[in-house]
Amino acid sequence: MRARPALLLTLFFVSSSCSDLESFYQEEVLGNTKNEKCTTCPSDFNQFPVSVEEITSVPEGKQNHFVGRFNQTKYLKVPDYGVHIMGSEHVSDWMMVKTYALAQNAINSLIEESDRLKFENHEFYVITDQDPDIGFVRRPGQRNTGNARYTVINEDLVCRRAVDTIRPNAEPFYRTWETPVHEFGHSLDLALGLREEFEALHRENNDRYMQNLGAEYFPWAVERWFGSGYGGKEGRERLKDYELSFFRNRFREEFLWVPSCEGRPEK
Repeated sequence: MRARPALLLTLFFVSSSCSDLESFYQEEVLGNTKNEKCTTCPSDFNQFPVSVEEITSVPEGKQNHFVGRFNQTKYLKVPDYGVHIMGSEHVSDWMMVKTYALAQNAINSLIEESDRLKFENHEFYVITDQDPDIGFVRRPGQRNTGNARYTVINEDLVCRRAVDTIRPNAEPFYRTWETPVHEFGHSLDLALGLREEFEALHRENNDRYMQNLGAEYFPWAVERWFGSGYGGKEGRERLKDYELSFFRNRFREEFLWVPSCEGRPEK
């Protein structure tokens, strides 16, 4: 059964049948996207670039979560809001730079300064399958999550054909940036308190609304708003009108960064 990691992070509590959920996700989220590598991916575009030469070791006292579990050795700081990006020894410099771009541009896309300031001292933990999982007892193998204080993303689920370790027996498929962007979507949701309003829009307008997936509707929409899936093929054109209106009231419409697989090192 093919499913995406972003969905799987919260499905452990869902009572609906697996086949119903798979059908819902294929039709509502994936659409006609194919399980194949992107052949027309966009070139890298970033208004706030950072170079690999700026990567340093993690300053003492900067890692406030997963201490003793994640051994983060690489560090970049997003200066505008003091966002800390920490990567393990297994994480590539390419991924560090890309995560910087994701954080810098997604936060700067917020229209209100008061919203942007809510990400002051937010922490990104970038890991791989070679690092320990998050350690949640009920979800062994989880290496992606997002909340108001931190975001955890797995480089091994970016721009490659892969299986999320939370579901090791699933069919692998090609992924671009949808999982990291989705997880930061959870962080946006929880830091800004958007879930109740956005979920209400789906209850009122979505004939296929599923209450048990309420926490996923906003991150799914964030994936599309930032064109993160399959080289932008799951972009804003797939957002519903009520979703577009919601995002246009909170995010700048111009792209500050286009997620790209350009330059990804082979492993």
